[in-house]
Amino acid sequence: RRPDVPPDAPPRRRGCRRSALSIARSHTVPVPVHGDFHIGQLLVTDGAISAVIDVDTAGPGDRVDEWATLLAHLSVIGANSPRARRYTDVVLSHAERHVDPEALLPIMLQACFCPPQTNP
Repeated sequence: RRPDVPPDAPPRRRGCRRSALSIARSHTVPVPVHGDFHIGQLLVTDGAISAVIDVDTAGPGDRVDEWATLLAHLSVIGANSPRARRYTDVVLSHAERHVDPEALLPIMLQACFCPPQTNP
């Protein structure tokens, strides 16, 4: 689960997050999630995932958030890479079989345009 937008965040950012979440909230039972899942959180050895890192945000959440975050990261990477775009299409196809496809887009947009603030 992503942290709430701080009350002192710019109004545009607060509104963006509120809108995305109100549209996209699925009504599922919380499941274990990473909390910030994307390809940068995976270590690969000999072509296979060997570890998942940065699990400080892991906890109960909605699986659609995980897929949307991963797809948002891939879509940014894929903007300039045909290979990444093809991989993104494969991941999207898989995600749409496991979560509500209509819930993915609003959360992906929120992840791309209204990312949570992090402290340096």
